[in-house]
Amino acid sequence: MDPGVGVRGIHSAGQFELNAGFAIDLDSGQIDASLGDIRLVTADGQTQLVLAASQVRWLPFFVTDWDYRECFSAKIGHSNPVPIRDLSPGDFLCVATDDNRISAVRIDQVRPLLRRISGTYRTWER
Repeated sequence: MDPGVGVRGIHSAGQFELNAGFAIDLDSGQIDASLGDIRLVTADGQTQLVLAASQVRWLPFFVTDWDYRECFSAKIGHSNPVPIRDLSPGDFLCVATDDNRISAVRIDQVRPLLRRISGTYRTWER
């Protein structure tokens, strides 16, 4: 474990609304149709959160709060898409960004029929 794991500044934080076909960059907070750390896609009739870039790992690791230690530990997890029907408001997920930072995403609202989620994120400094 990183010896400084408990002492990290916040690199970026904010709220987002993500529609199918778009991605969010958790380092900058920008939402884009082509670039970002996580993407909301629809395939085979199912809307999922997935990797937006090959070097980014999606970590389907649920934590209970804004906890860098838990997300840092989740960094060893595996990459999988997460169907939005499996997400509930209040769920936390951890993401390793393309700039090698750790980010926690709290799901605030899930709207499967509209293929949309909203959430709050916090990305820590390296």
